Amino acid sequence: MMKRQLLKFFLVIIVSIVFSISAYTILSGNKAQASLLVELGLSNYALVLGLINILIIFSLWSRKTRYIGIFVGTAYLGGAIASELSIGNTGFAPILTMFILWAIKKLDVKSSPRMTTPKEVNFE
Repeated sequence: MMKRQLLKFFLVIIVSIVFSISAYTILSGNKAQASLLVELGLSNYALVLGLINILIIFSLWSRKTRYIGIFVGTAYLGGAIASELSIGNTGFAPILTMFILWAIKKLDVKSSPRMTTPKEVNFE
């Protein structure tokens, strides 16, 4: 049980680092990132994209909001994969990050207590 929690902790750290680097490059006005956003037609949404990255990071660290973070992160990375493929890149980094997010979800489900179904109730 402890190994699973430790693995999940390190995976959350990895994903948080990836999203924090993404948020930093978007919000700092990095020239390469800015030209990519212009090429994709998303330069007007740079602030929103950076804030979504920060939202994902914070939501992954709380057990109560982790599923929301995984859901939003999956949607965000799906858009990143589509954007990468549309300009001719492989999209390897967002695909790998998405698989890590799904691994966090799988490890989170395995570590939570199992739900039991209630016994049948006879209403006669």
